[in-house]
Amino acid sequence: MNVIVFTNDKGGVGKTTSAVQYFYLISRAKPDSRILLIELDPQSNVSASLGVRDLITDDGNYCVGNVLLGEESFADNLITPSMLVQPLLDPEFAAKFGLTEDRIRKLVNGRRNLYILPASPQFELVVPELERMSTSSLAKRRGFNLNTLLVDKLEQDLLTYTDGNDDKRPPGFDYVLVDCPPHLGTLKTAVYNFGDHAVVPSETEFLSFQGAQKHTRQLAEMKADPELNGLIRLNLHTILPTQMPTRKQLQANDVLEAMRKVYNLIVADPIPKLVAVSEAPSYGLSLFEYCFVINVNSPALTSYASAVRRILV
Repeated sequence: MNVIVFTNDKGGVGKTTSAVQYFYLISRAKPDSRILLIELDPQSNVSASLGVRDLITDDGNYCVGNVLLGEESFADNLITPSMLVQPLLDPEFAAKFGLTEDRIRKLVNGRRNLYILPASPQFELVVPELERMSTSSLAKRRGFNLNTLLVDKLEQDLLTYTDGNDDKRPPGFDYVLVDCPPHLGTLKTAVYNFGDHAVVPSETEFLSFQGAQKHTRQLAEMKADPELNGLIRLNLHTILPTQMPTRKQLQANDVLEAMRKVYNLIVADPIPKLVAVSEAPSYGLSLFEYCFVINVNSPALTSYASAVRRILV
């Protein structure tokens, strides 16, 4: 199982957008794999970006928090492929883009190995409750540890899950992606204990790059912190330059060169700032799907595909 964490303390840098593109493109590259995207942001933007936000109610009917609190099972909070394809089967969707049955079928097949463990608005209340539990003597006696929470509550299910509809596929998830909010707070150690590879999106803008550097320094400090005793498994894998202007701009080019100087070979090709990138989630589609339905080729999609190949090596 390969766990990829999309993280940066700065908001608006493209974490969710990038997580969704990796999620879908990994499924294209690994069609026999089972792939999960875990959402840790109560805004539910991952679910909205793939057209299933309406499934998530304010009282948290589908929410990763239910699993972390130990109140409900992993399977009961999972958005499965059969749920993910429903927006694509809406006749209004086909009519909007003039799609034939064959093209709809191809879109549906593209989601057959994708799963989401979403966050609902209720997740905002879950984190303080987890913090309270971490100080409870009873919880401690029962083995509750905030620093290893995600591994403790999720790992067994991730390794053994099967939905019963794909008996030929081995149990468990091959790839798990984690979309982090700008501020993980007390969950930071738990997430960094859970993840294998960090993808850090950063705008090609000076202040955003400064924030990314601060963030990656903090990761290095946490890995070296003797008090954490080797808890941090997460390694910096990719710096992903996002929202690169399509017209040459001196500052953006300077920032990109600075990224390459600081981080060398782990800097991916920049993601150009294009309308299709921002339009795709408004239709509940990944960028690949959106380009498919409107019959365009996007340089942003090419850049994302190049970045994904790095993680699959």
